[in-house]
Amino acid sequence: MSTNTSSSSLQQQPQGSSQSPEQQHSQPKKRTPQDFDFFETIGEGSYSSVTHAREKSTGKEFAIKILNKKHIIKEKKVKYVNVEKSVLNKIHNHPLIVRLFYTFQDSYSLYFVLDLAKNGDLLGYIRKMGSFDLECTKFYVAEIVTALEYLHKKNIIHRDLKPENILITENMHIKLTDFGTAKIIENDVDNGRANSFVGTAEYVSPELLNDKATCKSSDFWALGCIIYQLLAGRPPFKASNEYQTFQKIIKLEYELPDEIPDVAKDLIKKLLVEDPNHRIGSDTEEGGGYETLKSHPFFEGIEWKDIHLQTPPELKPNPKVNFVKSQSSLNDEPEFPYDNNNNMYYLSGSVDINEPDPDSEPEPLYPSTYQQPSINNIQKEDKIFEQQQRERNQMIAEQRKNLAFAGLLSPNEYVVRYSFVNIKQGFFVKKRILVLTDQPCLLIFHESKLEIKGQVAVTSESTFKQKDNSHLSIITDGKKTSIEFFEEESGSWNEDIKKYFLS
Repeated sequence: MSTNTSSSSLQQQPQGSSQSPEQQHSQPKKRTPQDFDFFETIGEGSYSSVTHAREKSTGKEFAIKILNKKHIIKEKKVKYVNVEKSVLNKIHNHPLIVRLFYTFQDSYSLYFVLDLAKNGDLLGYIRKMGSFDLECTKFYVAEIVTALEYLHKKNIIHRDLKPENILITENMHIKLTDFGTAKIIENDVDNGRANSFVGTAEYVSPELLNDKATCKSSDFWALGCIIYQLLAGRPPFKASNEYQTFQKIIKLEYELPDEIPDVAKDLIKKLLVEDPNHRIGSDTEEGGGYETLKSHPFFEGIEWKDIHLQTPPELKPNPKVNFVKSQSSLNDEPEFPYDNNNNMYYLSGSVDINEPDPDSEPEPLYPSTYQQPSINNIQKEDKIFEQQQRERNQMIAEQRKNLAFAGLLSPNEYVVRYSFVNIKQGFFVKKRILVLTDQPCLLIFHESKLEIKGQVAVTSESTFKQKDNSHLSIITDGKKTSIEFFEEESGSWNEDIKKYFLS
């Protein structure tokens, strides 16, 4: 299927097209924003957002992506918009893949009406639980494999498979999402290679880094990374910055810890193979195709037929992984960062946009009595916004270069401030780095290793006690974290924490 990469697909269709009465009658109703009740925002990107919505006429709930037309065209993202729409139309109505129901637009925005996955994404559960036990891992990996097999049969490469792009439904099944960087292969030559650099650092395959090309088997590499992360609580390839992460991937520099069961280790080793043709599942003589992958001993006990109708196992962490919930403030054990706020829900991935349908343009979002802002004011606000975004991106890039621990943060997470401190919980005092980010998160890093050791929980019910210019205590849910600053800065830290968490 060809994808239209011109901006003309975003424009209003001519209204004078001739249609028979039968054609007109058979056309589905064109929705407008006024057909929905909009609730909370569940995800935000640079020029798009995702909102929980309910259709007034049916009472059905959806996730609606709202995209800024001007930014899509200006930032040359029309290609990705059209790619995702083409993919979603091609894979319409698979139970384990997010469904696009319909699209519409008004003068300013494009609207994508999608499945609502009320339980967030897989990464959120990894962060909350630390890891999955073998039974849970086996089931959810089997669902991912089922969704991938369907994609690959349709000649589609996902190219950005990762826990953030695996949504969890109300019934605790998966929905694969985020197809903005996917590739539709027009023919099966060379196993469907695609020559463009896309993906997320920890999950990109060696062939992308070495040859600037991906294939269907590249999704199997990412699958191996996900299995590892589910069982160990961390991805196999992780360094202080993207360059070092890429070097680890190219050199296959990773370890299989004891907490990963042997049967899973064997499958991971057969997926994390440098040559994509030799990865298990690859449609080659060496890879054996999906039949070989699905019959691996790791999947023993899995009933593949209608897996989406089966009852998922109760979520349990891997008993061999030592993990303390991030809400319990800091101790020396947890390696895992912080609770997922789902603020990248439906928007994670290389491109956080969604796409339109060239329907005839419906009513604008604003009511007729609303005086729309002038073009000059809109342009002025856009320029201010764009300048702020550029400055922010530059500052984040500088932090990634100069602060080793910044590489462990989310891609769009900015460090507000950090200090070397002593952290006390109970009778133990540890020297740590205290980091405040704009998410907001108050994180604790090991003072010499590149490890996140925990998080200070801050809520509207937290109590702050400043003993003097060097000591600050934060009490949340009866748990006290005492912080001793080496410089006299407890007052300014107190103000900044309250500013970002409570204002």
